[in-house]
Amino acid sequence: MSVASWLLLTPVTDTLAVELLLDQLAPGESEAIVLARELHADLLLMDERRGRRRAVQNGLTVAGTLGILIQARRLGLVESLRPLLDELRRLPFRMSVSLYAEALRRVGE
Repeated sequence: MSVASWLLLTPVTDTLAVELLLDQLAPGESEAIVLARELHADLLLMDERRGRRRAVQNGLTVAGTLGILIQARRLGLVESLRPLLDELRRLPFRMSVSLYAEALRRVGE
């Protein structure tokens, strides 16, 4: 698998903790939560609702894609949120109409 040079691939150490989460979550979410705990991560990026809930229960701070985009818009890193949300809607990314509207409202668009 080709990976961007700025990414660091780090395997989880506590595979038992991953196994314990697999009855509730997919492997990716399970490993992300365990790795975030192992690394004492400041923030875990996760969109899946069940995984986010479990991460918070594990004491992690979680943000989703929309939260990151909203913050980027507030910081002036992106000019407009609407085209980014429209692009996400064209992808296999689930976003309700009310969530779409709420994100735009939060940034005044």
